[in-house]
Formats: sequence, structure tokens, C-alpha cells
Amino acid sequence: MNVKLLTIALISLAVSALNAGLTFGLAGHSGFPAQSPYPTLGFDGEIVRLKDLKMTVYRSAGLTWEFPSLGEYAQDKLRLYVDKMHAAGIEPIIVLNPAPQEKMGETDAYNSAYNLGRYVAQTLAGKGIKYWEIGNEFDIGMVIANDGHLPSDYDTTKYKKARGTVKGLMIGIRSVTTFGKFLVGASGTHWGFTQRLYNDGVRWDYTKFHWYSKNDRTSTAPPATDFGPDGGLRYNLLKILRDAFHRPLFCTEVGASPEQFDYDDTKEAAWLKRLMTDWTSVASTYDLRFACIYEMLDQPEKSEPLQKDRGLFRGDAGHIGEDKPQAVAVRVWMNNTALNTTSTTAE
Repeated sequence: MNVKLLTIALISLAVSALNAGLTFGLAGHSGFPAQSPYPTLGFDGEIVRLKDLKMTVYRSAGLTWEFPSLGEYAQDKLRLYVDKMHAAGIEPIIVLNPAPQEKMGETDAYNSAYNLGRYVAQTLAGKGIKYWEIGNEFDIGMVIANDGHLPSDYDTTKYKKARGTVKGLMIGIRSVTTFGKFLVGASGTHWGFTQRLYNDGVRWDYTKFHWYSKNDRTSTAPPATDFGPDGGLRYNLLKILRDAFHRPLFCTEVGASPEQFDYDDTKEAAWLKRLMTDWTSVASTYDLRFACIYEMLDQPEKSEPLQKDRGLFRGDAGHIGEDKPQAVAVRVWMNNTALNTTSTTAE
């Protein structure tokens, strides 16, 4: 291939990458151990629904302190999960989610996390894991002042345990493999926690965050780009995270807050469609690469009403995996996007 043709080919690849836009996936709870009703659906049932929605990323393998104690059975099950996802063309996000506050202090948290990270990486050696999510909402329960926007808003004793856990997990994984990207961050508006980690020298590959519709209040701007108290200072989370850490953004949980919509599935579905359209339109501006919709299944066994109605599919006995309006809306949106992309490419 001559230089001119090579240049044209490279430009074409770059344009294709830009046109690919934001990748949507799902979050779930098929962790080890899994949460009901996910075991009833099983890995194959999850894959069917992921492929039906044209999802290629799944954030569902949650691993806690207890994972090593479950032995070879859990290891084999995790390997099977990863193999099945990869065979189906789906990239699993491995979520290491121990509880830092269960440890005596930062050193104890670091050592335990190092062992867990190393154990998981050894379990999945050779599996080509692309995404390691380091912790899940470690910031929750640490805020002692304001809204969690500042590094100083967090209890120092609790923060140090979390910091030790984050460092230990990453270094434990890296003691086994250099493959895969680290996702580190916080939930909702608690970017001060992420900033404190960064200030302390912690580095990662993707800045992760969680976002739910309740945080947007009445704003008509793209979700997470215009929120704050009425008459007060407004915030743009995507811009804050982009500018503070200079890393691509990865939202590992995003969803409609059921109570905000009076538990009306149709209204929640409309918000999800809006989110997908709005975030796609600003993805290149903020380097937003991935967003995992929370979550695949309702979890009706939970007593908290905020957890029982977040699924795209039903989770109640006898109807597990059946469509809700949310699934229909996401499917239509994904199909239309695929159709538009094909048409654009053909032209």
C-alpha cells in the first residue's frame, strides 16, 4: 500500500472510531455469589438479553472479600462466566468490591486488597480482561461536610481505609498482569473523593462515575451537565471529571430513579431514551466512552423500594427476564442507532 492509500485508510479508521460514539452496556448482579433473581436467569439467559439489546459491555461480576474463601467452585464459575461472555462478543467488567471499612486501618485494608486483587488476577490469568473496576461507591458513608464536592468533605479515617483498598487492589492485579484498564471514581456528585485520591498520587485509566436521574432535578440539559440547587451554583459533572483528571469517562451505573417517576415504567423508559440520545450527543465533547444502564433485572426480594424497580426486565417469580417498557425503549433506541449507522456507512 502506498503512502497516499495508507493515509486515506488511517483517516477512514479515525472517522469510523468517531462515528462509533458512546458504547452502552448493562449493569447487573450476577456476581460471585450472585444476587437473586440472576441465578434463575443464568449466564446464558443474561447473554440472550444483552445480545437482544445489542449490548457489548456487561458490568456484573462483583467480587468481595469473601471471594477467595469460596474456593475452586467460585473460581471455576467466574472463569466460565468470562468465557461465555467473550464467546458471545461481550466484554465483562470485573468489579472488585470489598468493604474497606471492615478493616482495622489503611495498612490492613491495603494488604487484604492486594491479596484479593492478586487472587482474582491469578484466577483470570490469560482471559484478557479489559476492564477492572476498582471499588464500588467507596465514597458512600464517608461525607462529613457539604456535598462531597471537596476532598476535605470526607472523614479522614474512613478515607484512608478506602485509599489503601484502592491501591492494594490495583497493585495486586498488576503483580500478575499488565493487561486491562483500571476504572476508579465515585458515585453521583461525590467527585471530591476522586479528587482526594488523585491528590494523593493515585492514578487510573478511566475515570468512572455513577449517575441517576434524581440528581438532575428539573434540568432539561443532558443528564449530569447542569444540576445544582435552584438559584445556586450549577455544575457539569462530565466537564468537572474531564478537566480534573484528563482521563476518558466510564459511567458504570446510570439509571432512572423510580421514586422520581412515581414508579411509572413508561416514564422511566422515556428518561432512559432521553439519556441515551443526550449523552451520545455530548460524548465526544467530554470523552465519555461507555455507560452501563442499571440494571438488567428487577430485584423484588429486596425490601428497599429504591432497589426493586430498577430493571429493564422483570425479576418477579414466574416472569424473570420478561420485557418491561424500559427494555422495549432501549431496544428500539439501539436498533435505530444501528440502522442509522449502517445507512450512514452505506452512503
